[in-house]
Amino acid sequence: MSDTKTARHDHVRIMMIEIALHDLLRELEAQRKARRKAGPGRLEIMTAAEMMAKGSAELRLEDICRSPMTWCCRKGIRELGKLLFGIVGSTDKMRDVLDRVAAETSIGYGIACSVIDHCWDGIGEGKDVWHC
Repeated sequence: MSDTKTARHDHVRIMMIEIALHDLLRELEAQRKARRKAGPGRLEIMTAAEMMAKGSAELRLEDICRSPMTWCCRKGIRELGKLLFGIVGSTDKMRDVLDRVAAETSIGYGIACSVIDHCWDGIGEGKDVWHC
């Protein structure tokens, strides 16, 4: 494939990722609004010893079951970040995508940046790794 075709193909894939990020952020906002409409949730307090006794698998299961759609959206954002890094090859270029998506989303720039930033934590290679 020629350099021009490769660049065009990469551009299309980046646009697809941006569209998917918009969709996932929109769904996260819908989930947040639904939770707020339902009223205050149950606050659970546990000690470090209780957390250790439960183990990471049980805690992860509870997190997924508490809000499966939110969990899926966050996992989707993370996977898109991994794919994006594979295409652009640097966290600086990933940040450019994050800025474009966050600037155009209806949930607000700061919220979008925070969500994506946390989901992308640890993506990258060598010294070029995303840190939130």
